[in-house]
Parts: sequence; structure tokens; C-alpha cells
Amino acid sequence: MTRAGAAPLVRRRPTRPGRRTGWDHGYVARKVTARFRYNAALAIAAFVAICGAVPLAASRWYLSFVLLVPLVVLVWAWRAGVDVRGDRGDHLVVRYPFHSRRIDAAEVRGFTITRRRVSAVLTDDSTHWLPAVSGTRLPLLTSALHLKVPTASQSS
Repeated sequence: MTRAGAAPLVRRRPTRPGRRTGWDHGYVARKVTARFRYNAALAIAAFVAICGAVPLAASRWYLSFVLLVPLVVLVWAWRAGVDVRGDRGDHLVVRYPFHSRRIDAAEVRGFTITRRRVSAVLTDDSTHWLPAVSGTRLPLLTSALHLKVPTASQSS
């Protein structure tokens, strides 16, 4: 609040004609309800492997491909995972090492567990592997998505 006749303490810079004012950062991510990632020890181990592979790759040029293996493991461990976004578990964002896929919660019909891997079964009967989600963490995922999963006592 300013006194009568006094200049304001903070002045706004005049804008150019045709220039928009305010925030314009495009898409802003919604609230992340749940995040499933691999253990950070995997990324740290890949980084240590890169440090160990550098002297080997530097010794001979034809051994430089050795750096690719720990580098790929580092990117995979750092990036892969599943996010549940939205206040009411609106959708899943499945993050693979080089791309992402957005799955609406309404499209998820159920989950399958095969050999410690969890896959989401969609309404069109396609399945999508959910990295970093194990069978023991499936109740956390279903509660974040606000899905009702029948138990063994309810199905009989």
C-alpha cells in the first residue's frame, strides 16, 4: 500500500506491445501421487563400473565399446520407473530408458504378475510392463490409482 502521491516501492518494467506478460512455461506436471523407481544402488554401481571401464577403454581404441554397457545400465536405472500422477490417480506415466507412455487409470483393467514382474492389462487386452513395480508393491500402486482389487475371500 502506498501513501498518497508516493511512488510504489516496486516498479514493474513496461512491456513491449504484443508481448505477453505473466508465466508461460507450457505444460506444468500435476501432483505425483506415487513414484516407483529402482534402488539408487543400481545407478551408483553403474557409475562405479564406468569409472572402472575408462582406463580399459583408454588403453586401446577397440575396447571403447566396453563403456557402453555400464552407460546403458546407468541410464536405465536412473530413468526407468512408474509415476502415478493426479490428485485422484488420474493416470500412470510409465518411464522406459528412452521414451515414456501415459496410461489413463480408466484404461487399466487389471494387473498380472509373472516372475516378479508386474504388467498392467488394459481394456483392449494389451499388457504393458511396469518397470520398478514388484508384486509386493502392487497394493501401493492400486491404492494410489484408487482401484479396487478383489481379495481371495471376496472372489469365493
